[in-house]
Amino acid sequence: MSKFDRIQSGSAPSVWLRGGRLLVAVKVVGVMWLVVLPRWAQEPAMRAALRTHTDRNINGSATYYTENPAALTAVRDLQQLQKEQPHLLWRP
Repeated sequence: MSKFDRIQSGSAPSVWLRGGRLLVAVKVVGVMWLVVLPRWAQEPAMRAALRTHTDRNINGSATYYTENPAALTAVRDLQQLQKEQPHLLWRP
């Protein structure tokens, strides 16, 4: 029986069932965001990684590398290196 047949016959999931599934999904995301991730951020390894990013001026919320000052510096350095030694990173 196809999905279309179930919808036509009335055996498709009810609106309440679909709404319940959505509510469960929202709760799972909420627990992850509000409980699991903050606890993970307190772990020593994660704190060290976050501190490293802060020290290097890396913006973890930057959408594109162009919004990240550290990435811009790295791109400029690579472009300068490419001008100085064009065959350093690849063969012609």
